[in-house]
Amino acid sequence: MSFNVQDTTAPKAFGGFLLQLAEAAPRLVNKKLSLLVKHIDSESYTMRMAIVEVVGKLVLAKPSTAAAASDDEAAKVCRQIIASPP
Repeated sequence: MSFNVQDTTAPKAFGGFLLQLAEAAPRLVNKKLSLLVKHIDSESYTMRMAIVEVVGKLVLAKPSTAAAASDDEAAKVCRQIIASPP
């Protein structure tokens, strides 16, 4: 998936989702960080800033909270984030 400069809606929505996910399930996001970091080279400023914010949230996340979350809980959180309107 790649975002261009003219596309503002998709990067904003995707970035918002990633931020909520990083807050709710930092362990899950940390596992897939290598996939997200590829978006740092994106043409979209909004997407680059969202990735930087996600990394910042992961740095600030408490290790005990991140380690305690199971994959099932992370999946549940993902479903809740997707179901709730922005």
